[in-house]
Amino acid sequence: MNIVVMTGSPNKNGVTMYLADKFIDGAEKAGNTVKRFDTAFMDIEFCRGCNYCRDHETQCVFDDNFAALRQAVEECDLLVWVSPVYYFTVSAQFKRAIDRFHAFGRGLRNRPAKTMLIAACADARPQAADTIKDYFRKFTDYIHWENTGELVALGAGDMAALLGTDYPAKAAEAGGALK
Repeated sequence: MNIVVMTGSPNKNGVTMYLADKFIDGAEKAGNTVKRFDTAFMDIEFCRGCNYCRDHETQCVFDDNFAALRQAVEECDLLVWVSPVYYFTVSAQFKRAIDRFHAFGRGLRNRPAKTMLIAACADARPQAADTIKDYFRKFTDYIHWENTGELVALGAGDMAALLGTDYPAKAAEAGGALK
């Protein structure tokens, strides 16, 4: 399986990056090909809503790192969102990349592919993750891809809290279950 993992944490040694690492380890051990894009460290302009892409066969007006992400997403079988939960949804760095999906037009819709969500939230209450899950589900529904799972590490605001849970093992297991 050809997998694209998009991360959104600006913390290179943080909880969601660790969960991404565990997922990728599991996926690669199962024989999958994984391409990782750490959006917080990429040169990706904010979508300006100029609609240049609509008038130029989905070509964006910006020539930045999004082009490589876009190509990988167009070729993937599974797109994995990995983001910390910041004020109930994805990080701004992650959202910047998602907004650029506008340039895909309808190109992603109706092709057989899948999505998965991995997120970490300092708040341990399940409702703290409702908005990120709803946003992810609406995205998945809009492009008509299959939601293959959602792993939200609740109460995992730092590495000490995360390592006291089974979330890292669950992330590795989710990656390892893919073929």
